[in-house]
Amino acid sequence: QAGAGLNARAGLIAGAGLNARAGLNAGAGLNAGAGLTAGAGLNAGAGLIAGAGLQAGAGLNARAGLIAGAGLNARAGLNAGAGLNAGAGLTAGAGLNAGAGLIAGAGLQAGAGLNAGAGIIAGAGLNARAGLNAGAGLNAGAGLSAGAGLTAGAGLNAGAGLQVGAGLNAGAGLIAGAGLNARAGFNAGGGHNAGADLIAGAGLNIGPGLNAGARLNAVAGLNAGAGLSAGARLNAGAGLIAGAGLQAGAGLNARAGFNAGGGLNAGADLTAGVGLNAGGGLNIGGSDKNNGGYALNKAPTQAVQSTAKSRSYYRHLRG
Repeated sequence: QAGAGLNARAGLIAGAGLNARAGLNAGAGLNAGAGLTAGAGLNAGAGLIAGAGLQAGAGLNARAGLIAGAGLNARAGLNAGAGLNAGAGLTAGAGLNAGAGLIAGAGLQAGAGLNAGAGIIAGAGLNARAGLNAGAGLNAGAGLSAGAGLTAGAGLNAGAGLQVGAGLNAGAGLIAGAGLNARAGFNAGGGHNAGADLIAGAGLNIGPGLNAGARLNAVAGLNAGAGLSAGARLNAGAGLIAGAGLQAGAGLNARAGFNAGGGLNAGADLTAGVGLNAGGGLNIGGSDKNNGGYALNKAPTQAVQSTAKSRSYYRHLRG
C-alpha cells in the first residue's frame, strides 16, 4: 500500500491537480506529515480517516473532502473546513478518489461512517438538513438512508421526544417520509382522543353543573370552533401540523388522524345532545306554575300538600 499510486508521494501532494497546497496539505491542519502524505498514513484505513481534522467525525470520515463526488461532496456539510474543502484541488483527477485506491477500503467508505452527521445530508436525496442528520442515533447506517428505517413509527416519531413543538415539525428533513406521520405514533387512539376518557357518560356529564348548556358543550367551551378542535388552535398552519414540516403529507395531519370529526371533537361524542346535556335528563317539566304554583320536579310530599291546600281553598270559596 506504499506504492506511488496511493502513497501520494507524486500523486497526492505533488501534482498540480491534487496538490492544492492550501487545501489538502495546508500547514498543520490536513498536511500533518505522517497523517496525510505518509505512505502508511494516507492509504491506511486508520491513517486517513482517523484524524479529527480529516474525517470530521468518526462517522463520515470526511467523504466530501476525499472523494468529493457530486453526491457526497456537499461542500459546506461534509468538508466544512476551508482546508479540506479545496474544491478542484482535493477531488481532482482519478488518483485521489479512485475506486480501488483511496476510497476502496471498508474503513473509509463504510456504510455506517458514510451517513454520519451533516456530511451526508448535503445531497439532494438524503438532504434532510438539521432534522435528519441530528446526531449518531438517527444517522446510523441503514437507518438513515433507508426509507423504512428513517421514518419508522417507533424510531423517529416516538412519544414525547419527537413530537415536541419546534423539534417535531422542523423542516422537510423530518417529515420526508410516510413513516413519520403514522397515525398510531402521534395521535394514538387510547392516548389523546380516547373516547372513554374524554366523553365518559357518568364522569363528564353528571348533574346540572357539569353539563350545563354554557359549561360543557358551549360554543366557546370545550368543543367550540376556537376551543379544542378549532382550526387555528389544534391543527393550525404554524402550530402542530404546520407547513412542510409536520403535516407535509396526508399522514400526520390527516383529518381522520389527529383532529378527525369522529375522534377528538366529534359532534356525537363530545357534544351529543342526548349524551351530554340532554334536555329531558335534568330539567324535567317545563313550568313552575303547575299544581298550585309548584313545579313538577318538586318533592312528592310538597306536590300533594299543595294540591290539598288548593282544593281546600276552592271549597272555601264555594261556601
